[in-house]
Amino acid sequence: MNEHCNGTTVRHLLDACYDAKKITESLPPLPDDLRSRHLHILHKIHLLQQETGSCRVSDVSRSVKTTMPSITKVITELSERKLLNKYPDPNDKRAVRISLTNKGSALVQRYVLNFHERWAENMTGVTPEMVQQAICVLTAFQQAMPESNYIEKGEY
Repeated sequence: MNEHCNGTTVRHLLDACYDAKKITESLPPLPDDLRSRHLHILHKIHLLQQETGSCRVSDVSRSVKTTMPSITKVITELSERKLLNKYPDPNDKRAVRISLTNKGSALVQRYVLNFHERWAENMTGVTPEMVQQAICVLTAFQQAMPESNYIEKGEY
């Protein structure tokens, strides 16, 4: 028999999501001029550079599932902080390529890669399969969420 979630199950999952948010809020403090969103974007750029050897602003936008204007604003802020370089794409003059500076790479190494390694060492008893299952559940939960104006429309 295929069972479906009920309101109580959803409430328990939401409680776990609140706990997960607390985890992300307790990450090590960043330098004063850096927000967690900045670090997230720097990490995405690092990963894209590793995967393909180069990175365009549009690649980052797709990777973090956000609009081009939104990501362009963050990319500009990171460029102003000398954490990444922007330059024209030689193959497409409309596109902008980006790469991490040494300072940007050092931040990713310290605040992301090193921290993830230390955290992984403490996750005894948590298998890769458990992590993958959590990712699948959270993704399905996000996709099943009603649109944000659901209650405003009186459709409850």
